[in-house]
Amino acid sequence: MKQMVMLVILISFSGAALADLQETNGTRQSACEVTRLYSWSFETGPEGWGGWGYCHEDNLVGPDSARSDDYCRGTECDGYYEEYSTYSLVSGNIVLPPLKLGQSIYLSFWHWHDIIAFPQSDGYSWATIQTSIDGISWDTLRQFKGSNTDWSYDIEDLSAYSGESIKIKFELSTNSDNTNRAWGWYIDDIGIELHTFGVDAGADMTICLGECVSIEALAGCGVWPYSYSWLPSDGLSDSTVQDPLACPEQTTTYVVTVTDDSLNTATDMVVVTVVPTDVPLDENPLPGQFVLQQNYPNPFNPITEISFSLPRTVNVKLEIYNIRGQKGATVADKRFKAGIHAIQWDASQ
Repeated sequence: MKQMVMLVILISFSGAALADLQETNGTRQSACEVTRLYSWSFETGPEGWGGWGYCHEDNLVGPDSARSDDYCRGTECDGYYEEYSTYSLVSGNIVLPPLKLGQSIYLSFWHWHDIIAFPQSDGYSWATIQTSIDGISWDTLRQFKGSNTDWSYDIEDLSAYSGESIKIKFELSTNSDNTNRAWGWYIDDIGIELHTFGVDAGADMTICLGECVSIEALAGCGVWPYSYSWLPSDGLSDSTVQDPLACPEQTTTYVVTVTDDSLNTATDMVVVTVVPTDVPLDENPLPGQFVLQQNYPNPFNPITEISFSLPRTVNVKLEIYNIRGQKGATVADKRFKAGIHAIQWDASQ
């Protein structure tokens, strides 16, 4: 009996899944590592934040819904903010870890705001983000007014408070009279994130002698601007830019060091393999991308061969599904070296 199969391959790097084979469509991510230290979604209650309304999406009159799920916090859940009032949303004590070199801490949040932007007789209405160590004296991180009636993501740098226990306050001070009021300020999905500076030099590549290839370093979680230094500089168009053109005469390992504006550094490397022009390139290549080939033969009875290409050493999980989407077998689940691989699967076993 012949069988039709659908194949799925999942590839992970250092334990992190690479969804939808990102490398295949050319998408690369920087080596910025983000660790979520605290999260507040307000789905289970105030979650330690005092003040403001605890708003269910059914009684919201500003935004159409909470940013995620059902609940958010708002200055007034069901109407305009009051004139000449102060609305404060204040956290409990938040303990921030000490930082290592190349690390920073950020407050992240989603917000929706509609605040009168023109002055009243005694001034503006202001939205303010503040921090405090003692709960008495407050430092202003940022102040703004105006409207953004879509949920938007924002972050504020808390690195200056590393190793401290702090409180965070979102405060709206209104000076509008009854004829000039608005919907106010809404907050959802607050988090404290640890960012670690890093760089990714990309996948190793293979070229023929006399050819050139562009290499690129993607850095993240540092303080702009970044400076770049590639070693060795031989064969590079410019060793001080993010994406030099590499024209090496022999196989070369290029090491990039990226320095951010706070003098943090991160390093990565990429190997450019050079094949002599009298050797066909396809006899000795490292594949340039992740590729899963059609199994052959297909249909088959009972043995078929599955081939795939890897541009570098990775963890590979290869699973077999039938046409109903039901899992039939796990053919491979281990680490493979860069190159072209073929695995036979016997459906009778």
